[in-house]
Amino acid sequence: MNQVRQSKEDLKIGNPFYQAAGIFILLFISQLVLSSGDYEYKVYWQMGLLFHMIFILFNILMGFQISKFGKYWKQSALAFAGLTVLGIFVVGQFTGQSVGEAGYTKRMYNLFIVVFGILHVMMGLARWVVRYAEEEKWTKPRSKSR
Repeated sequence: MNQVRQSKEDLKIGNPFYQAAGIFILLFISQLVLSSGDYEYKVYWQMGLLFHMIFILFNILMGFQISKFGKYWKQSALAFAGLTVLGIFVVGQFTGQSVGEAGYTKRMYNLFIVVFGILHVMMGLARWVVRYAEEEKWTKPRSKSR
């Protein structure tokens, strides 16, 4: 059998919108499970934050393997924004509270937005450094100055 190995870009897992959809489904299922028990509203918001953190980490790790970084970054930002809006809406519906009434949660969402941006910038810089190092030509040893 001749199997063709697909790149991460060809797989659905390399698309930030599919990543966000998968995380959203897991978030929704976790909210359903939590609603069957007797939990404080804080647990619902913490689960929402947990799944956002998972998306951020998974998205950054997948981004190292994608060749078209500019397109991936734009899609990631849109997917993150959509996941944030939908996640806050769903958790708000399960708790009956807005994110502003949830205490520190609003600040945590703001922090995650900043962290997401910083990690994407770091990923872009790391990719640039690696590309520069791969293209660098080394022809002669350095002279030692003693």
